[in-house]
Amino acid sequence: MLAGAFAHAPIAFAGIVAALVLAAGVLIQPTMRRGAPTRNARRGLAIGALGIGLGVLAVIAQAPALVLVCAPVLGIAYGTCMTSGLRTVEAIAPAHARGGLAGVYLVLTYVGFATPLALAQASRALGAEASLAIVAGLALVAAVTLTGSRAPRR
Repeated sequence: MLAGAFAHAPIAFAGIVAALVLAAGVLIQPTMRRGAPTRNARRGLAIGALGIGLGVLAVIAQAPALVLVCAPVLGIAYGTCMTSGLRTVEAIAPAHARGGLAGVYLVLTYVGFATPLALAQASRALGAEASLAIVAGLALVAAVTLTGSRAPRR
């Protein structure tokens, strides 16, 4: 999506971006223990929409430096959403099923690893900017429409 922007060290740049995403995601998780999981999930989705929106700007401007800004924002979104989902499972699952349901949740979240492939395919048809904008819009719609569970904490 940033054609030729990394001519000198594309693998190193990708590694730095991945490290920024993962570090931000891991560092935010302990802070997500406070607050309602649904509210935190909304925050994570909104932050993700912001990060992807910044990604759209990075693609339009062909600005690798802006990718370095997007990476931790998207990491914070990932860490927030992951923790919120696991806390929701913890709250709604009976004790005897918690481990299994947490495993199912994690497997389903790993389906998200196909997103880069889907974005690459969509970018061929729609363009990178439009594809990313659609994903940002979906995250924002999910943040706005997400409702909380009324299930009691067990």
